[in-house]
Amino acid sequence: MPGVDDGARLTLFTGDGRRVALRTLNGVGFEEGASVEVLCAALADSYQLQGDVEAVTATGVLRAPALLTTAAGGGLLTLTGAVQRLQRRQHVRASARLPWYASDPTGRRLAGVTLDVSAGGLRADCREVDSDAFDGAMLGVRLQLPGRLVEAVLEVVSAGDEQLQGRFVDIAPADREQLVRLVFERMRAELASRDAVRRNLAAAR
Repeated sequence: MPGVDDGARLTLFTGDGRRVALRTLNGVGFEEGASVEVLCAALADSYQLQGDVEAVTATGVLRAPALLTTAAGGGLLTLTGAVQRLQRRQHVRASARLPWYASDPTGRRLAGVTLDVSAGGLRADCREVDSDAFDGAMLGVRLQLPGRLVEAVLEVVSAGDEQLQGRFVDIAPADREQLVRLVFERMRAELASRDAVRRNLAAAR
């Protein structure tokens, strides 16, 4: 059974186009009929909202119809329909050019921009240095996301041709969550762009 942890971030998409940010107050199995207490300070008390709730996890996005009933800055979220797993791959990658910096225990430094990222690792352009020298290394990395600096330990699994690929072997759950959110935001933006192109092509015919 998929689930969400205590303190997980959820988003409720309402029928009128609003996005309501929620945070769970306890862990819960994410299945039809389940209820979880949430924080939702931006909403008035004794208020009900229906829509689709989305939970971003390290293994993908879960989505289900839900009802939110608010009270005193918090609320109760109940899943009213079947849960869909929108993405089943373990670590979904998305194109993203983000600045990043790293160093290994000997003091060697590495810097560049990412080509793509996931909750499990990254692929980076490292043209400014000899990336071959870092093959197999363990690096302390800092990755600059929009509005947030993520720190992790990266194991380099391949290096060369001015590129480096690695996997995170130590990363805080909150930082991994931010990477998951970034990936799916980029994927949604790409899908929206493709839909817009299709609509434009259809209108031009």
